[in-house]
Amino acid sequence: FALLAPFTWAIVNVIDRFVMVRVARSSFVPAFAYSVVGIIGALVIYFVHGFTTLSILSVLLAMLAGMATVTASVLYFTAVSQEEISRIVPLLYFVPLYISVLAAIFLHEVFGPAKYIGILFLVLGATLLTYRPGTIRVSKPFWLMLVAAIFWAAAAILEKYLVTNSDVWTVYAWARLGAGLGAPLFIALVWREIAAIRQRWGSSRLAILGVNETINILAQLFLFFALSLGPVTLVSALGSVQSFFVLLLTLVVGFWRPGLLKEELGRRVFLQKFAATLLMFIGGFLVV
Repeated sequence: FALLAPFTWAIVNVIDRFVMVRVARSSFVPAFAYSVVGIIGALVIYFVHGFTTLSILSVLLAMLAGMATVTASVLYFTAVSQEEISRIVPLLYFVPLYISVLAAIFLHEVFGPAKYIGILFLVLGATLLTYRPGTIRVSKPFWLMLVAAIFWAAAAILEKYLVTNSDVWTVYAWARLGAGLGAPLFIALVWREIAAIRQRWGSSRLAILGVNETINILAQLFLFFALSLGPVTLVSALGSVQSFFVLLLTLVVGFWRPGLLKEELGRRVFLQKFAATLLMFIGGFLVV
């Protein structure tokens, strides 16, 4: 499950890039689709599997985790609309770092030398990843992803705490309902854009949104089961292979349909992305 989730998310990431450069202008459009699909998924679980009894605190924490993931998703979609997906996804390696920091705060773990080396690798990799010749400016998407990683890390800690002693399906469903709380706000912000997309492209592009977010929800379910079976830090570290999947998929799509994802595919750029991804991959393992 820990490896199946990042592969599934890699597919989602590539489609996200297509959506944000070819379909939607606002990051709230895919966020709305994510929220609605999550609500539908929670209802399916309720009628098929049923909910086990959780304490009020557990329900609130699960919904809070869902709200954290949808907040991170809005930041992520905004970053994807402004930067290449192969440069965005490796920045998710900061999630294991934040998880380690949170574990240190709440579990009183002490950082060893390996963690500090891992942090250095993460910083070096992120710097190399965002570098473009002629500029040393750190881009806005970089900062957006740093903040998004905080929300995803907090959600992972909450989810691990909850699924350790509770039914995975029930916790997952409540988390999806928490994420769904943003749906009314999102539709109020983007209903005109959704109508314009439907008028211009018909229902096909909206269907792509729905299918993609369904795959996203499926990947999150894989993550929940992985968290229920193993340590959160190990699950997070294994998820680091996601960026390699994304790099490979963008390369394949780039050769198949050049320009579709607006990704740079030159030899120098590819080697730069690969080296940066490798640095952050090593750093992600060291910090856990």
